[in-house]
Amino acid sequence: MNRRAFHTAIVACCVPSGMVTAQPAPDKRTLDQYLAVRRHEAAQLAAAGRHRQAIAVLGACKERVEKELQQIPGRGRADAQDTAYRAEMSALGKWFREQQSAARSGKTSLRQVLSTYEARKAALDKTYGAERRDRARAAQVESGRQARAPLRLKLADLDEQSSAYYPALGERERAAADLLGAWLTRLETYSQLKREAEARGAAARLLGLKSRNPMAYDAAGRFFQERSDFTRAAGAWREVIALIESGRALIRKPSMPGAVAPKQHPQLEEFYRELAYCLHRLNQPAESRQALDRAEALRRSSESAAIKAQEARRR
Repeated sequence: MNRRAFHTAIVACCVPSGMVTAQPAPDKRTLDQYLAVRRHEAAQLAAAGRHRQAIAVLGACKERVEKELQQIPGRGRADAQDTAYRAEMSALGKWFREQQSAARSGKTSLRQVLSTYEARKAALDKTYGAERRDRARAAQVESGRQARAPLRLKLADLDEQSSAYYPALGERERAAADLLGAWLTRLETYSQLKREAEARGAAARLLGLKSRNPMAYDAAGRFFQERSDFTRAAGAWREVIALIESGRALIRKPSMPGAVAPKQHPQLEEFYRELAYCLHRLNQPAESRQALDRAEALRRSSESAAIKAQEARRR
């Protein structure tokens, strides 16, 4: 007997015959109404010093928002025609690879192979309406993204509120993680919605957190770099590099038993390369070369360490 059935049986034994047990009334409030009431309740609990209860209330709010998110379709599902199209394309790809090998050995013409491949692919696309179906699926994905965005922003608000309550419980790292998660979610969501001013503000806020987690600087740096704001991007890369090299950065511990944490942050080389690119775009060739040389030195060091570790395992 599972826990639910056991609980039902116990209640049935305890309730006198003919008595109807009261059932909780369904919550008919809208999500916004529910969140407003519950967030206010959490704030009152926190003001009374009951921070753990306040966090539990916000946890229930997050669960409700997550349930709403699960009701929104994420992407178009493959149907029978999609499956058939993919099978045909897979067979065509196999034929193309075989013909490429034959062309390299001089048995056929590569130009003729390419022409035949393109003609057969165009026929398949026309038969299955691939382009139209791709457009429809892309529209469905975008519609789902637009529908999820307000809910994701609600989750960010809940994370930020809970981050204010953890320090009273001595859980400062959890507070920092929730606050970081809130602003990462906002940056991603505003970027997807093309709300540039708010996205730019979120990126700046991430840098302003002075987090020990390199993810904050990585997200902000890429945001500014993609928009050709190389000065601010370079600033983000310099900050994260300084954080890592100071030894204060958070490094995710390996999940496998017996695994040893790397001596250097696995992204440090990548951050130096991003910095080198930004400096190059800012017409600072000497500084760019210096950053690139540092990245190459890190790559050689990482490869040498990997070889030594492999040799040690063989012994």
